[in-house]
Amino acid sequence: MQLLLQDKPAPSAVSLPRQKIPVINLLAEFPQQTIFEHRWCGKVAAIVCLFLLFAVPVWGAWLLSDFIQPVIDSAVIQPLKNITTNWPDFLKALFVGNYGLFSLGLYSFVWAFPVVVLIGLSLSLTDDSGLKERITATLDPWLRKVGLSGQDLIPVLSGFGCNVVAVFQSRSCSRCTRHACISMISFGSACSYQTG
Repeated sequence: MQLLLQDKPAPSAVSLPRQKIPVINLLAEFPQQTIFEHRWCGKVAAIVCLFLLFAVPVWGAWLLSDFIQPVIDSAVIQPLKNITTNWPDFLKALFVGNYGLFSLGLYSFVWAFPVVVLIGLSLSLTDDSGLKERITATLDPWLRKVGLSGQDLIPVLSGFGCNVVAVFQSRSCSRCTRHACISMISFGSACSYQTG
């Protein structure tokens, strides 16, 4: 608005001094070396990072769910069981039985939701920090031996949060390895609903 009110032309790009614009020679610059590029320690560091980024959130979610379940039992399920004491047996079983809509539905939420949230946060952390690319590139040679590529690793690991989401993520896999990736998700990733 000030330029319009002053009625002056904007400075051209040619008049800007060259010192203010940094010029980076991409051919001469090398990416920062990390422990993942080390010949012997790289694969071990990648596996340790995978454990910390995926197994620890699942374990933490399991501990949280184990703490929340008795609270849900006493605050929600038990009052519902008390309300349905005079109901016919099939309605009682339908709503608050071992596989009832309220009991199993709440248990599924209690056991699955923390895993999905924490795995989602972990996946976001690995994507935004660049760890995903480092880990997948490091473990790619080992994964090739079982018919997968490094890019197939993240959908398999996200299968611990939700297998459906992991199968959708497998669309980023190459066409040659997608079937192996989906098989690995199906048989190797325990969905969070199975954790409880």
